[in-house]
Amino acid sequence: MKVSKLTIINILFAGVVLFLTRQFPLNAYSTIGNIFLIGLLLVSFIGKNRLIDTFAKKTIKVIFFWSIFLLFYALLIRDNSISWVSRFYIILICLLLSHWIYLPLFSTKKIFFFFIVLQCIVLIVFELILNIGFDMKSYLPIRFLFQEQGWGDVYTYDGFFYRIQIKGNALIPFAFFLTFLKDYTFKYRKILQAVLFISSIIAGNFAFLIGIFVFFIFWYLFNNLNKRKMINKIIILSFISLFSIGPILKYTQETLERKSGSSLGTREDQKNVLLTDMQENISTFLLGKGLGNNVKIKTFFRDYTDNTYFELQAIFFFNQLGLVNSFIFFCLLLYLCINKIFYKDLLFIYFCYIIYAVTNPYILDTTQIVVILILISISNERRQKNRLYNSIIPA
Repeated sequence: MKVSKLTIINILFAGVVLFLTRQFPLNAYSTIGNIFLIGLLLVSFIGKNRLIDTFAKKTIKVIFFWSIFLLFYALLIRDNSISWVSRFYIILICLLLSHWIYLPLFSTKKIFFFFIVLQCIVLIVFELILNIGFDMKSYLPIRFLFQEQGWGDVYTYDGFFYRIQIKGNALIPFAFFLTFLKDYTFKYRKILQAVLFISSIIAGNFAFLIGIFVFFIFWYLFNNLNKRKMINKIIILSFISLFSIGPILKYTQETLERKSGSSLGTREDQKNVLLTDMQENISTFLLGKGLGNNVKIKTFFRDYTDNTYFELQAIFFFNQLGLVNSFIFFCLLLYLCINKIFYKDLLFIYFCYIIYAVTNPYILDTTQIVVILILISISNERRQKNRLYNSIIPA
């Protein structure tokens, strides 16, 4: 029995999304998800050379030789651990090369939303169970269990609303954004949007709500509107804002007050540690401490030795790459996303994802790779339809 390349790609993509969203309770097996990701890249590039134009080949060569320099610098100059170097090298390469992987839109949509809806069901059912069967004291063993197993955190301030910040939530707001695209048709679109929105709230991540708020404002105002409709919507939005601004400001103030003593303090500490560590001398500031850098610094908050998990993941990459390499890396990412994702609405969704991901460890990792793969699959489908339309009806 011969298995098609398309079937293998679908299986590998399903494996990536499965282990990314089901880290509760499969956190201990997350490495398998990375194996699926590497397999997806390898299978996708097999026999693809003829499909890549000359300019793209030059870009891939630039990425290859630059990445070899990063390996040389990290292993031979900085003498970093080969296992740590390999981990971050694979992330960096996968982030860049993922822009040349074109997944089939129909099967990608079904696979992605199956696992996202499953994650939403887990959150909603868990919220109901905690609300009905537990109080502020009796739920604490559950919270300690989740923290001990590395599944995330579950907590409440009032015994009524439980924030279920478990691993695997990061793609829920992104999925919510996708439901507004015409490319993605759903039988029960409004119900799906409600489930995703409620799950984003239950996830208890303030950055999720900021990303959704920005998405709503700009999508609602500027998506395919003439001037008259835009004026009408601005008036309606102004009235809504007038009545909702008070509760929103109160919620925002309470959230920031709660975070100021813990989460924001931790992030400020991490920022200072990572930036101070790379300023050892001029070379480490320009070229970084190398991929897989072990930040051997202790502060009042924690001991960062052997720590590969930082809430400010972007700054951790800056620590490893330095000013020059970070500039090259982010220029490559920007160039590729503009040329491969291409369409304004898709780039806007990508931007909204960045808004909520940049202050959390949901960027420069497998989560971002999945976001890129899905947006490019939509973009590629649009390009193919446009080419077909133009071939049938010449301009």
